[in-house]
Amino acid sequence: MVFGQQKYDALTPLSRCTWWNAYYQTGFTKNEKHNNDEVLEDFKFHNVSGELKSEKIEDVLIQELRLAALLHDVGHGPLAHKFDDFTLSKHELFKIINGDNDLKQFNDFFKELLEPIKDNGRIDHEVISCVFIIKIIGSLKSALKEKRFSEKPSKLIPQIDVKRILKMIEPKPDSLPPIKINKIDYTPFFSSIISSFPLDADRMDYLYRDSYFSGVNYGYYDISRLLMSFIPINSNNSIYLSIKESGIDAVIRFIQSRTHLFNQVYSHKTNRAANCMLDYACRKIKPPIIKVKNFKQLQDFYWENSDEHFLWNTLKDKITEDKKGTKSLDDLLERKLWKRVYEKKIVITKSITSKDKGVIKKAEEIFKKLS
Repeated sequence: MVFGQQKYDALTPLSRCTWWNAYYQTGFTKNEKHNNDEVLEDFKFHNVSGELKSEKIEDVLIQELRLAALLHDVGHGPLAHKFDDFTLSKHELFKIINGDNDLKQFNDFFKELLEPIKDNGRIDHEVISCVFIIKIIGSLKSALKEKRFSEKPSKLIPQIDVKRILKMIEPKPDSLPPIKINKIDYTPFFSSIISSFPLDADRMDYLYRDSYFSGVNYGYYDISRLLMSFIPINSNNSIYLSIKESGIDAVIRFIQSRTHLFNQVYSHKTNRAANCMLDYACRKIKPPIIKVKNFKQLQDFYWENSDEHFLWNTLKDKITEDKKGTKSLDDLLERKLWKRVYEKKIVITKSITSKDKGVIKKAEEIFKKLS
């Protein structure tokens, strides 16, 4: 399995087996299998660590990868993904970007990143994350003047390239150069570690964390086996993160764990009731809830608005004239959640059948009565 590589997905099962058999028939030891550059069909196993060490860039790239992993979701507002419904529009974000000297340098990157979105369309938290990352890395380098770091970080920080960090998180925009070392493109390798379906560091993190804090076992998986199964390969001078055949079962278990956690926690009726009540309370609010004119105001909004402050203060102030909305929000805050009165699962294939349309119409009628 190769993450982020469509060509491998197009291979027939037989050709995949041939590739893996060729790998196991080489006769190398375990370490040699990982590090040898033996060509197998159009793939080549690549010694990433060895090359990065020889170019004396390994320490810098590791720190940049860590920063990308830690900061790629820093743009999450209160209520996590739900906040994307209330965030800035594309037009409002560019006002902030064009008014800031640090952000203005990345104008082309943001234009390319937001090209599919209309001027009045809402932006995702990933874009806000990129805004914060540019400012955070800038402030980190500015702090060097105050001599607050020990010797090793003081030598490392000036080498950190915010463009590489952004490329790891958002690899598609061509306005940022690829991460190349000795004419080999490492962008797919690093970006697939940060974000890649069905397996990446972000998913591996939140499955364990959410399982622990919600008190369930659904999200646990064999993390040791997964980590042992990862392997880098070279295809057409680009490095990709792949996984050995022996690790496929661990990947399947991971996908199943994620599915179970979604079914039993994220899509639990209590969570869905809370989201429905929040949607109902906010139905008459015209976004954005964030009304800021510059980066400083945007930063202050994120500092001030924890989940509790956002619900009890910011949101309440916006819906004071809507009595039904205020009542719904008050009930949510007092945990007087709506009860399930009707449920119907609809499986949508290529087209919605007349039967499905009837169910949707019934749901709309119920919602209308509740309104």
